[in-house]
Amino acid sequence: STSRRQRQMCIRDRLYGDVEPCSMCKRQIINAGIETVYIRVTSSDYRVIHVSDWVDNDESLTGSEGY
Repeated sequence: STSRRQRQMCIRDRLYGDVEPCSMCKRQIINAGIETVYIRVTSSDYRVIHVSDWVDNDESLTGSEGY
């Protein structure tokens, strides 16, 4: 069983603003079984993304974005 800590991703020491992973990275996150992604928006605020939303709205199926 994978621990909660192992299933969370964090990029430290840099604040890039309100960003989101590219389609390829989203696919890797989905395949890794990660359920929630936290994106730091400001030095004190975070945005929470539920990975199930990416699965439900998969842009690779519509051709609207992606590779």
